[in-house]
Amino acid sequence: MIVLFYVIFLATVIQRLFELRLSKKNEKSMIASGGEVIYKKDIPFMMALHTLWFVSLLVEFNMKVVQFDIVIFAPFIFFFFLGQLFRYLAITELKGRWCTKVIDMKGAMPIASGVYKVIRHPNYLGVILEFVALPLAFELYFTAGVFSLLNLFFVFHRISVENKLYYERASLYNGKGNPS
Repeated sequence: MIVLFYVIFLATVIQRLFELRLSKKNEKSMIASGGEVIYKKDIPFMMALHTLWFVSLLVEFNMKVVQFDIVIFAPFIFFFFLGQLFRYLAITELKGRWCTKVIDMKGAMPIASGVYKVIRHPNYLGVILEFVALPLAFELYFTAGVFSLLNLFFVFHRISVENKLYYERASLYNGKGNPS
């Protein structure tokens, strides 16, 4: 159980570090292509939230005796990996437009293909599942409760910012994707 926790924990940390690097690369490319960062005030909160979630996972895991219970572990680890899948699909579908900041790519319509045909915000759904399911798989109830609630507030705020941009952008275009 201890080894399993650390393998999943370290893999998730490494994944996040690669994603931050990808986000920075995509941000530079989008800005070079005329994109404009329209909202970045929440980035320090998001960075702190994710960092403290990892710290809390580690601290809580090491403070308690976790008994491996497959009945608890199996469904929650399934939902954790489902969250990973949603995030992966979002990143691959958005390609060079995936970024941690909200960037307005003038003249670009929102992505409406792939997973985005079914789920409006698959990346956020994935993160929500991760924040809940990974701690619960290891019976880390404090981390699951506190950070899931904080993350929900952040996600709802971020979705409202992105939706505002989406609706502003969509109103500039007719059904063919051309300026009206």
